[in-house]
Amino acid sequence: MGRSYSLVVSFACLVMCSATKAQGPYHIWLTGWEDGRAKMATEALLALDPDASVSVNNHIHAIVLHSTLQFTQGTLEQALAPAGFGILYATRNNPEGGQAPLDPESLAFPRYHDTGDPDQDNADYDEAKAAWIAAYPELYAAYKAGFFTNAPEE
Repeated sequence: MGRSYSLVVSFACLVMCSATKAQGPYHIWLTGWEDGRAKMATEALLALDPDASVSVNNHIHAIVLHSTLQFTQGTLEQALAPAGFGILYATRNNPEGGQAPLDPESLAFPRYHDTGDPDQDNADYDEAKAAWIAAYPELYAAYKAGFFTNAPEE
């Protein structure tokens, strides 16, 4: 019950915070996440934009940064590194809808490749997908939670 309540509260905060900023939020999945350290990441991001708002999602090890300023993934990485964090994946609202990665090549979900051999193509895709899900469970949870418009199929 507590986890469900906190997710509902987090979602409500995300909706309300989105309405207060002119541009959409950044969703940032972090490495180096440990209980009690989210405040350090929040402070590092607020140093980039003191007028921004930040919300934390401990369940998927992510931070949502609402800012009217534009940042590159490199800028966000530089701000977070001194606090001991790295970026696993980062997105920003896409003008066409959904979320767009700041670095499109980073951690792209495996794609199906049609070589003309459907049995082998399916086996290759299933193997690549299983390996990716095992390597990035928090990011996959974000896909499944609907944070991306191109969420992968199971």
